Amino acid sequence: MQLQYDYLDYFGLIGYQSEYSEISNVKVEYNLKIQQYNSRAQGIMMGTMGIAGNISNIQINNSNIQSHSFFGGLIGEMSNSNITVQDSKIQLNVVSTSNFLAGIVGYSDKSNINVNNLQILNCSLSSQNFSGGVIGQVWESKITLQNCNISHSNISSIYYSGGYIGELAKSDLSIIQSFLSYNYHSTDEFYTGGFLGESYQSQINIVSSSLLQLLATSNNNFVAGIMGYTIESNIYVCDILIQQCNFKSQYFTGGLMGQTLQSNLTLDQCSVYQSNISGTYYCGGFIGYSSQQTLLIMQDSQISSSNIASQNYSGGILGQSWQSNITTIGCNISFCNIESTYYSGGYIGYSKSSDIIMDYFNIFITKILSQDNFGVILGYDDYNVINISNSTSDQVMICQQYMNIIILSIQYSCLHLINQWSVSQCSI
Repeated sequence: MQLQYDYLDYFGLIGYQSEYSEISNVKVEYNLKIQQYNSRAQGIMMGTMGIAGNISNIQINNSNIQSHSFFGGLIGEMSNSNITVQDSKIQLNVVSTSNFLAGIVGYSDKSNINVNNLQILNCSLSSQNFSGGVIGQVWESKITLQNCNISHSNISSIYYSGGYIGELAKSDLSIIQSFLSYNYHSTDEFYTGGFLGESYQSQINIVSSSLLQLLATSNNNFVAGIMGYTIESNIYVCDILIQQCNFKSQYFTGGLMGQTLQSNLTLDQCSVYQSNISGTYYCGGFIGYSSQQTLLIMQDSQISSSNIASQNYSGGILGQSWQSNITTIGCNISFCNIESTYYSGGYIGYSKSSDIIMDYFNIFITKILSQDNFGVILGYDDYNVINISNSTSDQVMICQQYMNIIILSIQYSCLHLINQWSVSQCSI
C-alpha cells in the first residue's frame, strides 16, 4: 500500500484522537509506503494522542516513510496525554526533511509515557534534528522505558541523536533493563548518545541496561555511550555495561558522558569494556569534560581493555575537569591505553579548580602516552584539592617524549595522602 499527500496534518490510522484510545493486536505488513510533504503530526497508528490511551501488541514490518516533521512509528506528537505502549515490535525506514522523528513518538509535551517490552529492529531513522529510537524530543514529561531493546538500527540527525531519546528537557526519565546492540548513532554537528543525545534540567535514572557494539559518531562535538551532553540535570546510572563500542567526535567524547555542565551525576557499578574512545580534544573513559559546579560520584565502576586517545586532554576517568567536585570510590582502570599529544593522565588528563577524592582507586597494567604533561593521576593540575587513600598503581608504563613529570604529577594543588599511595612495577 502506498500513501502520498501534502499539507495534511494529523495523519494515521486514527488522525486526531481527543479522548481515550485502546489499540491492540494490529499488524502492519510489508511494503507500506507513506510520502508526506509540508505536513506535521504523522504516525502509523495516530497523528496525535488524546487524553489517554493503551497501545499493545503492535507489529510494524518493513515500512518505508518519507516525512516532514513530528513523525513517530506509532504516534506523531502528543501533549497533555497519558499513554502505555507494550508488547510491540517496530521495523521502519524513515527519512524526515525536518524535525522530531522516532520509532514510537515523534514529540512529547507535558505527557506521561510508559513503554514496556518493546523491540525496535533493523530500523533506519534520519531527520534534521531530534532523532530517537523511542522518542524524538521530550518536553516537561515523565517517561518510563522498561525492557526496551533496540538492535541493528541506524539513528541519525544533524543535531540530537539518541538510541532512546534525541533530547530530554525539564522531564523525568527512567530506563530499566533495556538493551541496545549493533547500532549506529550519528550527528553531523552535536549531541550523539547511546541512550540520549542531550538532557536539560531533567531527572534521569538508568538501571541494569547495556550497550553492545555501538558505533556513535559526530562530525563536531559531544558523543558518549549514555549521553552526549547534559546541563543542569540530576542523573543516576547503575549496573551499566558498555562493551565493544566505538565513540568518536572532535570535542567531548566519553565512554558514558560527553560533557556534564552544572549537573549531579552518580555512576554506580558501571563498566566500559573493550571500547575505543577518540577525538581531537577531551576524551575520557567515563566522561570527556566535566565543568562548572558539576558533582560527580563514581563508585564500584571500571574501565578495562579500552583505548582512550585524543590530541589533547585524555584521561582514564575524565578528559578534563574544571570547577567540579569528584568522588571516586572503588574504581579500577586496567589493560588500557591512554594517549594524547598533551595532557594525558591515568585518572584525569587536565584538572583545574576541582575538589577530588580518590578512595580505593586502582590503575594497573595500563600504558599512558604523551609528548608533554602526563601522570598516573593527572596529566596536569591547576589549583585542585586532592585527597587520596587506599589506592594503588601497578605495572603502569608512562611514555614521554620531552618532559619528565613525577609519578603523581601534582604540582600546584593541595594534596593529602591519607594512606600511602602504593606504586609497584611502574616505569617512566
